[in-house]
Amino acid sequence: MQELEDSTLTEKQKLFCLYYLQRFNATWAYQKACQVDQRTAEIAENRLLRNVEVKEELDALKQQQTADLYLDTNDILKEYVKQATASFGDVLDYKVYEEVLTDEERTPSGH
Repeated sequence: MQELEDSTLTEKQKLFCLYYLQRFNATWAYQKACQVDQRTAEIAENRLLRNVEVKEELDALKQQQTADLYLDTNDILKEYVKQATASFGDVLDYKVYEEVLTDEERTPSGH
């Protein structure tokens, strides 16, 4: 999201973009970013969505988000190989405990 930090948008416009990408609900995003009531947000969000800079930023962020989520067959194959060659020792911690069992008279069992 470095691109968002480097943009000329105001802080509220940047917040709007981030909130918008969470739900794709402009009214909710405007409410969260600007701390206003729903009626104010309903009126103002439309104007903000028509702002050329905001629109360009949203398009760029959507593309970046899509690229981050994109998997190709090599990614899936690598994950399968990783799982197939994994050792239980990679995920489990084997600890050995020595325990002497005693009977009711506190003598070791089997003696």
